[in-house]
Amino acid sequence: MKKNIEQYFRVECNFGCKYFTNPDKAKAYFDRKANKHLDVEMWLVTYCRCERKHAFYATQDLLAYSGTTMPKC
Repeated sequence: MKKNIEQYFRVECNFGCKYFTNPDKAKAYFDRKANKHLDVEMWLVTYCRCERKHAFYATQDLLAYSGTTMPKC
């Protein structure tokens, strides 16, 4: 059974996201947003395609999160 697997790093920040194939570049982007005190998440996204079964699935794992806490009024 032949499977095609692709992995990307997705960095989400303030309702937008950016994809990376290089983990160092993803981490640098994450750190820049976290240093600006923005809510930011970094995910490992894995896409798997099985040609024999004509199946496609994806998983995502949260690798890092940085957020701010809003004061209660």
